[in-house]
Amino acid sequence: MILEHEVIEQIEDEANGRAIEWVRNLLSDLGAGEPFLIIREMWRAGYLTVVDETGREVPRWQCEEMWRGQREPHDAYLVATALGVKWVHGR
Repeated sequence: MILEHEVIEQIEDEANGRAIEWVRNLLSDLGAGEPFLIIREMWRAGYLTVVDETGREVPRWQCEEMWRGQREPHDAYLVATALGVKWVHGR
């Protein structure tokens, strides 16, 4: 199983995305040693977008601050991008 593919498959149909903590827990449950780093790299690759509770995209600089501090804001959610869905499903 490719962990990154599982993340996309689990959140792609969620209109409002999934909380970062939820995705981190999923990755941990699947055996990922550094789930926060996997999320960060998926975001940097363009497979995920970080949005706030209103669905607005969080600015890149705020995301980078979050990744550096490895802290999960409770009002941030991950949404699969079209690129992420294409990467996983080829569509």
